[in-house]
Amino acid sequence: MKQITLEEAILLACKGLFLTVKNGHVISTF
Repeated sequence: MKQITLEEAILLACKGLFLTVKNGHVISTF
C-alpha cells in the first residue's frame, strides 16, 4: 500500500462532501 497523497486526500474529502450533501446535510466547504 502506498502512502496517500495530498491530491488523493482532497479527492476523498470531496467525495465525502458530496455524500454528505446527498444526505441533505449542509456543510461549508473550504
